[in-house]
Amino acid sequence: MNQTHFYDGKWMEIYQQIKTKYPSNISFRTACQQIVEQYPQTTHIINMMLIDKRGNYDPINELNLEDILPLTWEYIKDTELKSLFIEQLLDIKNGPCPQGRTTRVFQILQLLYKN
Repeated sequence: MNQTHFYDGKWMEIYQQIKTKYPSNISFRTACQQIVEQYPQTTHIINMMLIDKRGNYDPINELNLEDILPLTWEYIKDTELKSLFIEQLLDIKNGPCPQGRTTRVFQILQLLYKN
């Protein structure tokens, strides 16, 4: 996995391609609710994301967690990648900065796109 503050200038381009191929039908709040219902251990992290919305936008990589989290959750919630996704969410407590939040989720989204 990439270091969370890495910027290669292509993440937004990759995100746009993924979003086109896999459109999301759920909101950020709905995704958060579903995650907490299935994985109560994520409650603290999810609450942080819902309360500290400024920390959800990563200006370095031009990614917004509120866009990528529902898209990622919707398409991995019934796959073997779900446990890796939850592990990355729980790791956000060790790096709650915007880059830490978005990069961890974006890496899972990239795995989805490559499969």
